[in-house]
Amino acid sequence: MTDCESAAAAAGPQLVRDLLDQFEGEVGPQDFGLTFRLYPGRLRDGAAGGYSDGPVFGYRDEVAVYPASTSKSFYLVAFQHWVETGRLQPDAEDLRALSAMIRQSSNDATTYLFGRMTGTTPGGPLPEAEMAAWWDRRQEIQRFFEGWAWPDFARLRLWHSTYEDSPYGREKAARAHGGNLIAPRAAAALLHGIAAGQLVSPEACGRMMDLLDREPERDPAVLGPDYRDQVRGFLGGGLPRDIRLWSKAGWTSETRHDMAYLETPSGRSAVAAIYTVGPHMAQNDRFLPAFGAKLLELLGR
Repeated sequence: MTDCESAAAAAGPQLVRDLLDQFEGEVGPQDFGLTFRLYPGRLRDGAAGGYSDGPVFGYRDEVAVYPASTSKSFYLVAFQHWVETGRLQPDAEDLRALSAMIRQSSNDATTYLFGRMTGTTPGGPLPEAEMAAWWDRRQEIQRFFEGWAWPDFARLRLWHSTYEDSPYGREKAARAHGGNLIAPRAAAALLHGIAAGQLVSPEACGRMMDLLDREPERDPAVLGPDYRDQVRGFLGGGLPRDIRLWSKAGWTSETRHDMAYLETPSGRSAVAAIYTVGPHMAQNDRFLPAFGAKLLELLGR
């Protein structure tokens, strides 16, 4: 741990105060949770220990909320583990869906892969005993992460796929158990592990980082005005073009989230996650970029 890292973490409370002052009247103290950790070098070069083993700042970062599409980063890790342990022999369609799930945040692709990994399929209602067996299989991904026994994952709940408008049939019935939940700390801990090459295998982490790379979406000139990218309106929207960015955003009518790893030209890096709740936060496309800009001020160039 360096003095610079510790000082940056200590500056976190002021960063939160500055954000609340900047968005006074628009954003309240209960409307968001965030966490970040700064590194003196490139986290991609490797790190000893996990996210919480260093100087981390957190603000309401253990409050678990509906994660929207940030859950797909967890499904990405699970998919790589399934493949490397032989539980799933991926074909071209699986890989096409994996790319769409992360790069375009496709809900259809996510539902397809969730079913592939859990051995379940969508459809109409089932008799009680069959539904219980279906629900048990549906929790395979949840059990996988519970097996890690990470304190950062204490409130993690990954029971469902994501949907374009609503689940139907047995998938809707399964929502009686509750929805997905992720806290910012859990999202940041996962991304730290991916960027540092610690999860599944270094080779698998490299593949995951390739999918999380937002470089193709950093140039608005090549994107249509209605293209739903994961940079504009999110954490990366507050970063200069020479800052490298890997991320996974989530956005619904009630949420706007992002989890991101970034690197400066000098080689410094950071992991951050920010989750916001409420229709007013979902519509606010300036708050997350403002956090990204303030994070970069602490990190330096």
